Amino acid sequence: MQAFLHGLMLGLANSVWVTGVHVLLFSQYVATHAQELQMMKSMPMAAHPQLMMALIGPVIGVISGVVLGLFALVAARLVRPRTNQ
Repeated sequence: MQAFLHGLMLGLANSVWVTGVHVLLFSQYVATHAQELQMMKSMPMAAHPQLMMALIGPVIGVISGVVLGLFALVAARLVRPRTNQ
């Protein structure tokens, strides 16, 4: 169970910094990516794309954290510590 929680927390921590960078550097990104900006205008909350990123980022973090947690859980069960004999 501890391995799963480590994976989950890793996914959440990753989503925090990735989402933060996306929100902070949004204006520089769209300045050179007009096609992506046009695509964003058809999405929900088109008037506030940074807010949408801030709301969706943690959701993606939880999903990726669950996947990482499951991988960590399987790995922890496959790789057992050796006992001293």
